[in-house]
Amino acid sequence: MFQMTKLIQTTRSSYTTSCRSRLPLMLVVGALVGTLLLTFAFATEASRSLTGPVAAPNPSPSPIQLVLDTSGPPFDHAAAIEGTFGLPDPFVILNITSWVNQGLDRNARINIFVTNLELAPGEIAHDVTVNLLDSHNQNFEVAAEVVRLIPGTIFTQVIFRIPDNIATGKCTLTVRWHDQISNPGTVKIRPPKPKLDLRPLHDTIYVPDNCLRTFVIKNIGPEGSTLDYLVSDPNGSLEVQNRIGSLPAGNSATIGVRVHPELLGNLDLLPVETYVVVETPDASNYISIPVGFSIRNVSQIGQALLGTWSGTWSGVSQGRDFPGVVTPTTPVSGTWTLTLQTVDRANNTASGTLTWNGTDAYWTYGASDGTASPHPFTPNRTFAFSGTSTRLDDSGFGNCNNGHRFHLTINGNQIVSDPYGPWFSIEMNADSGAAITTGNGFNANPYNTTNGDRAFSHGIVTGSKVP
Repeated sequence: MFQMTKLIQTTRSSYTTSCRSRLPLMLVVGALVGTLLLTFAFATEASRSLTGPVAAPNPSPSPIQLVLDTSGPPFDHAAAIEGTFGLPDPFVILNITSWVNQGLDRNARINIFVTNLELAPGEIAHDVTVNLLDSHNQNFEVAAEVVRLIPGTIFTQVIFRIPDNIATGKCTLTVRWHDQISNPGTVKIRPPKPKLDLRPLHDTIYVPDNCLRTFVIKNIGPEGSTLDYLVSDPNGSLEVQNRIGSLPAGNSATIGVRVHPELLGNLDLLPVETYVVVETPDASNYISIPVGFSIRNVSQIGQALLGTWSGTWSGVSQGRDFPGVVTPTTPVSGTWTLTLQTVDRANNTASGTLTWNGTDAYWTYGASDGTASPHPFTPNRTFAFSGTSTRLDDSGFGNCNNGHRFHLTINGNQIVSDPYGPWFSIEMNADSGAAITTGNGFNANPYNTTNGDRAFSHGIVTGSKVP
């Protein structure tokens, strides 16, 4: 009778691996009188082995015998191991160790063992095939990649590639060589583990408006993986939409969260901070992830504007108008960074700094024909603003679809010492963090530093709040 603890990966010349001590270390195959003791050892910290009978192969020269692990159930389980670390089934189609297998073909390989099979001179591994019948009754005929006799034993190692479209679940396999077909054995194929991506991890709910806040769960795991998720509310203060679901690889789900409507009757009893928990127990990077929510009165929403906002500006610089001549223009663009330090909603003002960088343009004109020519003007500057040069208005409240919006105008012409400015105007969404132009976003006066002749530029500004 045969005894087996674990099957592990072998090589042509050595059965010792260089993996960590928790991984399989060696395969010892020895012949005893009339029988063969097959021992596959796992080196673990406990140094324990799991033993079980393995079906004895037929010693006759034919037919081919597939070695089975009969320690079961099931008792028709093939003695099979994965090809990289020597791990037993269930096997995944794609090799999970992408840091080991960097090639284009990342499908896992399976090692099985047979008796009564020794290639004749001139024969190659592809002369041996492995037939696979998956859980959906699909048949796959796979050519072996390696067929080699294990020295000093009656066993032959056969390595084959798991096919792409094989179904997960129980799979029956046989080995074919010439006109011989081995006894059947089974292995299990499992789907690859999903991987969770989740953002953002914190948001603020303003009451009594109680607009829905959202975060996104995405499965960034390998093809064929499915991410099952559950979102729970341990404190019982939040209403969660789309709280349970399954996501194939590459798919995402938007989770909606707001305060339970029945709790809005007494805002003083609501927690200041609360959270929901995202559970994805099958994910390769699984931990219980809390997503936090601050609950604030809507009167405090102006504080959400504080911090840094940034984006781009673009438009045109215009030259002088001459009768009968189209006004000359040239494109201009750059970047802006706004840091809001205080917001005073009672007086509709704010304070902070604005940084304006990029390339604008001034113009010169031909002495004889007045031909206009643009010249680059570098307006790079940072200036502080305060209530005397700033206006902050509520531009949209009470509509959860559009969010709580504020319109900020900064008159840089009242602040900087040169004529350039700029005058800056933008609408900021305190909920989404988006910043856009409503109408004209900036005006400026690029000028000729030689004679002070001014041009006029204008355009749009777009951006967002920096996390």
